[in-house]
Amino acid sequence: TAVLALNEWTHVGAGVDGTNEKHFVNGAFAEQDGCGGSLTINDDDFMIGARGGDGTHGSQFKGAVDEAMVFGSMLSDDEVQAIYVATSVDEPPSINVQDFAAMASGKLVGYWKLDGNAIDETANGLNGSPVNEEWVDGFSGLAFYLSGDDTIRVVDGGSSPLDVDNVLMLAWIMPTDWATVADRGIIMNKSVALLPVLPSFLSLGVCHG
Repeated sequence: TAVLALNEWTHVGAGVDGTNEKHFVNGAFAEQDGCGGSLTINDDDFMIGARGGDGTHGSQFKGAVDEAMVFGSMLSDDEVQAIYVATSVDEPPSINVQDFAAMASGKLVGYWKLDGNAIDETANGLNGSPVNEEWVDGFSGLAFYLSGDDTIRVVDGGSSPLDVDNVLMLAWIMPTDWATVADRGIIMNKSVALLPVLPSFLSLGVCHG
């Protein structure tokens, strides 16, 4: 667990490597728990800012999400730190998406800069469709703002680059409200893989069956 301030940008991450679930805050390894096994492959849509199956959404995060990334495998602590530095305002971004993929040993599955659209910057074409979209000043450029009934939906119609055994999800977030129950505040979700923030503390989880 790690306390996160409201109305401030924080870089967060969660993933599983087949043995452990690992959490990162501002580029640094924060904690891990035992979590053996592989993710369950499914055809549910991938969501940014909510959870839900095909055609539905709920459990919204409240705040802004920026620079969302999904990797098809756990990265090393050094790789996570490098991505944090490369996207931080203290060191403005100077690398492109191909460099991110190379930095992460080619494991980058999707990268949504969220600069006024939900275009996937990778060659995988995982473009999203915003629901009740609102854009605000982000950590870098613009960011997707969620106030309670919003999401970005990436359709998974079958075989997809999102079909991964293990995963790491990274994003810059600015929470604006902790007044949510324990199963809300989802930053990214694909059925059994999720990255939530829970009230008054950071609790990143990747759940699978």
